[in-house]
Amino acid sequence: MEAKPKAASAWLVMLSAAAILMITMGARQSTGLFIAPIDESTGLGIVSISLALAVGQFVWGLVQPIFGAIADKKGSFHVIVFGAFLLASGLALTTLVQSEWSLMLTLGVLTAAGAGAGSFSVLIGSSAQQLDPKRRAFAGGFINAGGSFGQFLFAPLSQAIISAFGWVAAMATMAATTLLTIPLAVLLCRGASPNKTGASGQVSEGLFYQVRQAMGNTSYLCLHGVSRGGVKGTGLLTHFRQSYLCPANNAPVNPC
Repeated sequence: MEAKPKAASAWLVMLSAAAILMITMGARQSTGLFIAPIDESTGLGIVSISLALAVGQFVWGLVQPIFGAIADKKGSFHVIVFGAFLLASGLALTTLVQSEWSLMLTLGVLTAAGAGAGSFSVLIGSSAQQLDPKRRAFAGGFINAGGSFGQFLFAPLSQAIISAFGWVAAMATMAATTLLTIPLAVLLCRGASPNKTGASGQVSEGLFYQVRQAMGNTSYLCLHGVSRGGVKGTGLLTHFRQSYLCPANNAPVNPC
């Protein structure tokens, strides 16, 4: 019989996962604050920047099941650490962009993929296998709240640094902050084991089997009809500021 985790250990798991999501979501959702500064600094134009963010929205969703499958086999620690380096490098390299394609690579691919590796879907899988089944519903809400708190915390801090020191310093600071997910991943994953069981206690099937099962589900297929809303909405809202629909002259935070 599997021993039940102590309350202190359970709280450590939940707090670590919530803190990781706070950082990854806070960094990702604050990129909207950099739209105007990047446009003014590089002259790339709002079209190129909004396209990069829209592609990032797509990549963020695309990589999550892939990283989830890797976490099942290799463990969440490797996925979170790899994502931390992707996210940090994407943010740091954004300060050097001079072309549309380089911006697409940094904000559209590296940053989005890194945030996807530290997303809720990956974190809840690692947390659930270490928690008593009675705690898992609460843990899901608690961890998810970390993402909301990250948006609440990162947006004003990023804006303050942009105003005081410029967008390059703010972006570099945010890149360095994302590396804090590595020690947090150590705390989160020290009691987890790869290729064990899923959150429900059942032995998880392979990725391709799960994809086949999902593609045979009508409800799942219907979701694809509205999934484009996040991509389209992200692109449109970056245009709204240029159309003066935000009279306070504040760049919108990435909404999705």
